Amino acid sequence: MEGKKETALNLLKMNLLTEEQIAKTTGLRPAEIKKLKLKLHTL
Repeated sequence: MEGKKETALNLLKMNLLTEEQIAKTTGLRPAEIKKLKLKLHTL
C-alpha cells in the first residue's frame, strides 16, 4: 500500500493526471487520493 501512496504522491506532484485517473492507475480510492493531495499541499 505504501508503494501505491508514493506513486500517487509522485503523480500528484507532476500535476498531469486528475485525481480520478490517479485513483484508477494506483488502485487507491478517490478519497485516499484527496487526502494525499491535501497532505501534499500542507508540506
